[in-house]
Amino acid sequence: ETAVTLASRLEDFRTYFVRNYTLLFDTPRRGKTLLPGSSPVRKHQVQVFATRAEYVTELAPKQRGVEVSRGVYLPQDRVSYFFASEDESTPVDGELTETLFHEVSHQLLYECDSRVRDVGRDRGYWAVEGFACYLESFETDGRFATAEHPGQNRVRHAARLVAESAPSASLEALDAMGKAEFLRTADVEALRERYAAATALTHFLLHFENGRYRDGFLVYLRSLYESDRRRPTLAECVGVPAAVLDMQYRDYVASL
Repeated sequence: ETAVTLASRLEDFRTYFVRNYTLLFDTPRRGKTLLPGSSPVRKHQVQVFATRAEYVTELAPKQRGVEVSRGVYLPQDRVSYFFASEDESTPVDGELTETLFHEVSHQLLYECDSRVRDVGRDRGYWAVEGFACYLESFETDGRFATAEHPGQNRVRHAARLVAESAPSASLEALDAMGKAEFLRTADVEALRERYAAATALTHFLLHFENGRYRDGFLVYLRSLYESDRRRPTLAECVGVPAAVLDMQYRDYVASL
C-alpha cells in the first residue's frame, strides 16, 4: 500500500517536473528522454525499505552517514533509496515525501545523461542542493501542482538571517564553491545556513519580478549537470552582475 502511494506521488512529481522546467531538458541528448517512442523507456529505479534498519544495512557499505538520513540518491547506482515511516500508523509522512521529492529531483536531472560525472564538483553546488530543497514543497490536489510556497522552513531561516544582518557568504563566493567546499564545515549551524541561503536564492531566481531570472537560472542549473568542462557563472547566465543579484536577493527575501 505504501509503495503504491509513493509511486503515484512520484508519477505526479515527474509530470510536474518535466512540464514546468522544460529548459533543463533543452538539448538533443536530454530531450530524447522526454519523447514517447524516441527510445526504449527506462524506468527510474526507486527502492523503499520497510524499516530504517533494512535501509541502513543495505546502504552503510555504500554511503557514509546514511544512518542519519531518510533517503538518498546514489548516482553510481542510479537508484534512489528510502525507508517508510517508523510509525506504522502513518506509513507515508511529510518528512518522507519531502525527502522523496528532493532526492528524485537529483535523479531526474542526473539520469538525462548516461555519462558518469561529478555534479557541482568545481562550482555552483549551492544550486544543485537549493533546487532540490525548493522542490521539497511540491504538492498537488490532482488538478494543480506547485512547489512555489515561500513559507518553507529554510526560506524563513534565510529571511531571518537577512533581517538580522547576519554575516554570510556573498553570492559570488557561494557560486564559486564546489561540492566539497560547500559541505566542508564542522559547524552544523553553518551548513544549515548554507542550505537555507541556497533554497531562498533558488526561490528568488525562479520568482523575482515574475520570473525575470528563471530561464537564466535553469540554463545555469542544466550546465552543472552536463559534462562539459566550461561552466558559466550564474551572473553570466542571467546577464546581471553578482553584486546586483546579491542586493536584489536580500531585498526579495526580506519581503517574503
